[in-house]
Amino acid sequence: MDNRRQFPRIMVFNLGIAFQSEAGERFDVVNAADGGLCLKRHGAPKVAPGHPIAGRLSWPEKSIEKDVRGVICWSRSVDDGDMFYGVHADVSWLMDTLGDVAELEIGDGIP
Repeated sequence: MDNRRQFPRIMVFNLGIAFQSEAGERFDVVNAADGGLCLKRHGAPKVAPGHPIAGRLSWPEKSIEKDVRGVICWSRSVDDGDMFYGVHADVSWLMDTLGDVAELEIGDGIP
C-alpha cells in the first residue's frame, strides 16, 4: 500500500509577478499552485478567511496581464512585517506558463 500523500503542483518563485487589487493594493506573487496563489505585502492587515479579492495579475517579462478573482483562505504575518495571503483562484493558465518556463530553465546548458 502506498502511504505517500499526493500534493498538487506548487511552484515557488521570484519572477517579478505582481497582483494589483481593485482597491489599489500591490502584492508580490511568491507562489502558485493548481488551487491558487500566495501573495505577499509588507504592512498589510490580517484578513479573515472567505474575504473576496480581485485584481490584475501582471508579469511584465512575459507581457502577461490577466484579471484574477478569488477568495482569501488564510493570512499569516511574519516578524519583519510581511503579510502572506493564501488565495483560492483559478490560475491553471499561469501554472501552464510557469511549467513551460521551468522546463526551459532546467534544460538550459545541458548537452
